[in-house]
Amino acid sequence: MKRIVLVILVLALAITAFCKKKKTFNEYNSGETLVLKMNEEFVISLTNPGDCGYSFLPVVYDTSALRLIAHTHISPKKRPNIRAGDFGHDEWKLKAIHKGVTSNLAIKIQRQWEADKGETITKFAATVKTE
Repeated sequence: MKRIVLVILVLALAITAFCKKKKTFNEYNSGETLVLKMNEEFVISLTNPGDCGYSFLPVVYDTSALRLIAHTHISPKKRPNIRAGDFGHDEWKLKAIHKGVTSNLAIKIQRQWEADKGETITKFAATVKTE
């Protein structure tokens, strides 16, 4: 009986280790230090600012520390309560690829007609530390 309980416990721990919840960050995490393990993936999910004429610029990050896996726009049509002016949200999936590095990560927005002025707004910024 003790062996069965032990086997079940070991299996449960193994399953839990393989089914880790992905780390997801949003606007509320801007300004924080994100601590990640090497090869750990994480997601940044931000509301799309299209209702004010803004669009996302390419994400700025240290390519020696992080790798961009995907950038996806999620339509508001996939949510049950669509509201006027809802442009959905965007997600960036990144992976920490180098151990012992501290770098900056930034996602900025800009209006197309203001591009020549160089005016941007930082929608998300964080320091990323890899262990």
